[in-house]
Parts: sequence; structure tokens; C-alpha cells
Amino acid sequence: MSYQGNIRFSLLLGWCSLLTFAMVIIAVVLATGTTFRGQVQGENLFIICICFYLTDDVKNTWKPSSFLSDKSSFITFQNNLVKVKAAGIYYAYAQVTFLHRKADGEETVALVMNENIPDVKPRKLMEAQKHGIGTVSMSKVMKLMENDCVNLIVSNTSMIFSHEISNTYWGLFMLNEGC
Repeated sequence: MSYQGNIRFSLLLGWCSLLTFAMVIIAVVLATGTTFRGQVQGENLFIICICFYLTDDVKNTWKPSSFLSDKSSFITFQNNLVKVKAAGIYYAYAQVTFLHRKADGEETVALVMNENIPDVKPRKLMEAQKHGIGTVSMSKVMKLMENDCVNLIVSNTSMIFSHEISNTYWGLFMLNEGC
């Protein structure tokens, strides 16, 4: 049975993603001690999000699919990097689907901060490994500072990726500004 034909597996992945996102929100609320009192004004609520999909396997070239907020100036995209314009707590997520193997090897998917930035040491924020065809999913809550740059890198290009936006993507949400 193929991966794409198994609807139960896809539903399970979707459910796990929703639970992960809920746990992240709970962790942020508990960690910051935030409580809501009185009325919440809708105009102050916004999600800063950017999502990317793969356009070139060999060069790890990503293209933004959309900016979901007018206030997305907190996050910019240039030179295949996401640049953070405001310090805060961010939620990063990624999924890469490998379809076919060209050669043997281990595929590593990593979210890297400040790679190829002069005078700044790069740092690996999260990493997942895959042996063979299938899907790699990962997510993390992290604190990013102003002018940090983030990129998703797939280290072994011996695999053929799914270019469908629902199978291979990554993105960032700003959860709390200025932490």
C-alpha cells in the first residue's frame, strides 16, 4: 500500500500535527505565565506566519507560499533565508517527503540559524534523519533574536522530493514578541 493511498496515515499525521500545535500553545502560556482577563480585542491579535515550499532539489531553494498577516514585516524572506526582524518566541515546523532513492545514504533535514552569515557562527536548531523513502516531520519552539536568519536544509540530495506543497514545506509562527 503506497503512502499517498493510505488515508488513515494521512489523518493520523494531521491529528498529531494539531496535537503538537496545541501542546506548543499550552507550553508557551505556562512558561510565560500569561493570563487573559477582561475582553480580548480582536485588532491586537494576529499570527505572523510564513510558509515555504521546495522549488529545486539540488540547491535547496524554497519559495514563500504566502504571508498570512499584514504585520508580517516581523519576518522577511531574502536570499533563500528567513530574516527575523523582531525578537521573540517562534514556532518552527517542517515536513519533507522523499519519493524515490537515487543512491544509498541517510537523508538529514535540519533547520539552521545564521548559516552563510559573515562573522556569525551557524547553529543547528533542530534536525531529523530518514533512511529511505517516506516523510520526515519536526517542530520546535525557540527564542530568536532580531536579525537572526533561518533556513531549512536537506543534506543528502540522493533522494527525489515531493514538490507538492502539502508534502514538502516548512514555516515559522511568531508566538510572542520581545521575550
